[in-house]
Amino acid sequence: MFRSCFETPNDEGSPDSSPSNNNKRLASVSFSNLDSRENVLLEVVGAMGLASIKGFANSYCTVAVNDKTVHKTSVVKNDRSPIWTIASKSLCLLKLDKSGAVTVKLWNCKRIGIGGSQVVGSLNLDYTTLINGHGVRLEYNLIPGNKILTLALRFRVASDHDLAFMKSSSSPDLPLPWVKSPRHDHSVSDLDFRKESRKKMFQQTTKSKRMLFSRENEETKHRVQPFPDPDDPTTAWMTKQEIKDKAMLPSKRWAEVGKGSYGAIYLELLGCDDLPNMDLIDGVTDTFAAIVFEDSFVRSCVIHDSLSPRWMPWSNRAFKFNVTHPSSVLRLGIFDFDDVPLDVPQIDGHDPISRIELFPNQFEHNTVYTLQYPLFRGVSGDERCGKLSIRLRVQWFDPSAVNAALSFVTPPRFYINTETEHSWRLVRYVIRGEVDMQQVSVQTLKQYVQELLDHWMEFCYVLDVFAEILLWRGNLRLNILGREVLLWCPIHSIVLFLAVKLGMDYPQFLPAIFLYLIAYALLSKNVGLAKHPNPFCRVKSFERFSHRFPYYEKKVYISPGDGIEECEKLRVVDEYRAMRVKAFLYEFIMIGLSAYNVYNKTTPIDPSTVATSKNFLSSLYLNYLHYVIILMRVICKQVRLLINFVNWKTHSTYKVTTFLFLTATTWCIFPYKDALLFGAKILVLLPLGPHLAIIDWLWIQNYYRTSDQLFDHFDRDELPTSEEQMREEIASRPNICDFLLTSTLIRDLGKSGRIVSEHSLKLRDFRKRRYGNFTESVQNSASAAKFIPLPESFAQPYGDGDGEYKDLPAESLVWSTIAGQKLEGSMVFHCEKTSLGVKEKAI
Repeated sequence: MFRSCFETPNDEGSPDSSPSNNNKRLASVSFSNLDSRENVLLEVVGAMGLASIKGFANSYCTVAVNDKTVHKTSVVKNDRSPIWTIASKSLCLLKLDKSGAVTVKLWNCKRIGIGGSQVVGSLNLDYTTLINGHGVRLEYNLIPGNKILTLALRFRVASDHDLAFMKSSSSPDLPLPWVKSPRHDHSVSDLDFRKESRKKMFQQTTKSKRMLFSRENEETKHRVQPFPDPDDPTTAWMTKQEIKDKAMLPSKRWAEVGKGSYGAIYLELLGCDDLPNMDLIDGVTDTFAAIVFEDSFVRSCVIHDSLSPRWMPWSNRAFKFNVTHPSSVLRLGIFDFDDVPLDVPQIDGHDPISRIELFPNQFEHNTVYTLQYPLFRGVSGDERCGKLSIRLRVQWFDPSAVNAALSFVTPPRFYINTETEHSWRLVRYVIRGEVDMQQVSVQTLKQYVQELLDHWMEFCYVLDVFAEILLWRGNLRLNILGREVLLWCPIHSIVLFLAVKLGMDYPQFLPAIFLYLIAYALLSKNVGLAKHPNPFCRVKSFERFSHRFPYYEKKVYISPGDGIEECEKLRVVDEYRAMRVKAFLYEFIMIGLSAYNVYNKTTPIDPSTVATSKNFLSSLYLNYLHYVIILMRVICKQVRLLINFVNWKTHSTYKVTTFLFLTATTWCIFPYKDALLFGAKILVLLPLGPHLAIIDWLWIQNYYRTSDQLFDHFDRDELPTSEEQMREEIASRPNICDFLLTSTLIRDLGKSGRIVSEHSLKLRDFRKRRYGNFTESVQNSASAAKFIPLPESFAQPYGDGDGEYKDLPAESLVWSTIAGQKLEGSMVFHCEKTSLGVKEKAI
C-alpha cells in the first residue's frame, strides 16, 4: 500500500506546498528534469446544482489539454452533489505550454458500464489562469450558461512536494523513502511490532542464562530488559530491588508526540505489579503499554516473561505529548504481546489486560505526580488484575489561554488510522475498552443497566442530603482551645427557608430566586469537593476558577497515604447514608407490590393478555434491542454528564454557576415585564398581521391559488375535474423548491457547510491513503469507569529546589519525534511539524 509520506526518516514534517516554496528540492528524489513552472496541479473538487437536472444519477469529470483527454475521475454514483477525493482520482498533473488550453467536462451516465454518457456542462481554462492559481477553491458556472450548475476546482503551479506525490501515486516502483510509512521510523510508533525482537528469539537463551545466583552475596540477579544501559554495562544484571530502584530514576530517552500550542504532558511508564498470566503455555505475560492521546498512538517496549515488569529509564517509556486542546483525554492500555502474523486478521492479536483514562486539565500545573492505579479487567470491570505505576507532569505554556480554551473553544475531532487490523484492535481497546458500547448486544445492554444501578446509590445519597436539609440538620466544626466543638448551624436549611419565604412574598422574583438556589447548590458542592480528604479527588475551587491564572498556585506536596483515614471514614459514612435511603425506598416498593398482589387476586385474568410465545427473549432481541440500547445509551450519557457537571469535573460548571449569578442579578434589576410583553406581541402579531396579504399577492398565489381563482377557472373549464387530471395539473405547477434552489442567499448559506463537507471527505480519504484503511474515532468524553490513584501515590513540585523533582540535564537526554496523524494543507495534505527543539515559554 502506498503511503504518501514526503519526508525522509529524519525529517520533522513535509515541505510547504505553497507557490512561494516551489524552488525547494527534496533530498530523496530529484525532479530536476521537470520544469515546475510548466507543471500545474489541478483538483476537481465537486459539482453543485445537479438536483435541478431530471434523472441525474452518476457523474464523473474529464480533463483535456488541447482537446486531448489526459485524466478522468472515478464515477460518483447516485449523488446529486458529488465530491471527488484522492480515492476517486480528483488530482491530476498537467504539463502545459503557453498555448495550452484546458477543458474540464462534467458527464452524466445513467447506468454504469453500459454507456450512454452525456456532457452536462464544461468550462475552459487558459494557461495564464492556471499559472496564476494558488490552490484556492474556485467555483465556475458550466457552459451552456447555467447559473445553478457549478463546478469547484483548485489549481496551482506544482511544487516538488506535489510532483513527488503524483509520481509516487502513478508508479509502484519508487525508492524506499517514498513508500515507507512514517510510523515505522521509531519503535514507539511501530504499532505492528515490525522492529520488535520476537519472544522466540529472546527465549533462545535458557532460563538459567536470564538469572544469576551469587553465592558470595546470596542474591539472585536478573537480566535487565529490554537491554542494559548503553552508558553503563554493569546494568546488564541486577536484583529485583535494584531494578525497581533503577526504574524510578528520570528517563534518558524521550519521544515528542504530536503538535499543540497549549502545553505538554510528560508521561513516564515505570512498571506494573501482580499482572495476570496471559501466556499459560509459553512462559508468562509479555507486557507492553499502548497510549492514545488526540491524534497520536504510541507504545512502549515489550518486557518478556514478567508479571511485575519494570521499564528502564533508557528504554522507550517516556513521552511528551503536545496538547491541541486542554480537555483531551489521555488513555493508556496494558497488553500481553503475542507474536502473530500481520496478514491473518482472523487470528486474535495481543491480549488486552486493562486500561485507564487520565484528564490532564485536572492535574496541577508544574507538579510531578508519581501515580499508582489499580487495574481491573473483565466485562463488568470488577476483576482486580494488578496495578500500574506512572510518572506524570502537566505543563501549560499560557494558563490564561488554557482557561479560555476550556471555556470557549470546542475540542476538535481526532481520528487514528492504522495499516493492519491487529493494530486497529489495539487502538479500539484503548479508546473504548473491553466492551464496545456502540454495538448492539445483550452485553452492551447489561453494561448500561449496571451503570444506571451504580448511579442509583448516588441518587439515594442525594435524597439523604435533601432529607437532612428538610430536618434542619447541620453542624459547624469549630476548634476552641484545641478542642473540636460542634455548633448547630443548619446553613443550607436556613438558605432554603429564606428563599421559599421570599418567593412567596415577592413572586415576581421567583425566577431569580430559583437561579440563585441552583448556583448556591453548585457552590456548596464545590466547597466540599475542594476540601476532600483524598488529594487526588479534589477539584479546583471556584475562587481559583475566577482567578485569571488558575494554574499558577503555590507548590504542591502530596505524601503517600495523605488523608487515607479521613477518606475511608467519609466513604463508609456516605455509603451508609445511601444504603439507609435505599432500604427505605425498597420498603415502600415492597408495600406497593403487596397491595398490588392483594388486588390482583380479586381481579379476573383476561386470557388475551397472557403471553403465548415461548421465545420472548429472542423476539425482544431481534426486534427491539436496538432501540432499547439507543435509549439506554442516551440516558447513561446524560446522567454521566450531569454527575460530572455537579461534581465539578468539567469546566462548564464554573461557566454555568457564573452565568446563573449574573442572570439572577440581571433579573432583579431589569424590566423583564416590558421585555416579555413586547416579545409576546411580536410572536403573536408576526404570523397574524396584514403583511401576510402582501406576501400572498407577490409570491404564494403563484403556487397556491385562491378559492375565487379556482371558481373562475372552473367556469372557464380550465380546472381539471377527474382525480388523475388533478394529479397531473398539481404535479406540473411551479415547484416551490425552485425558489430555494435559485436563491443566492440560500446558496451562500449552504456554501460554508459544503466546503466543510468537502474538506472532511478529502481529509478522510487522504488519511486512509497515508496511514491505513482502518479508522477509529478518538472520543473526547469519559467512560463510565472511575480511575482514582491508590493511596501510595505522591506528588512534588518540579524544579531545582530542595524536595523538588529534577530531570536529567538537557544535554544527556535523547529525543525523537513522532508526528501525529493530523494533516494540514490543501490538495496534497502533509503532516504538521512538532515543536522539538523549540524552547517552551517561561512559566
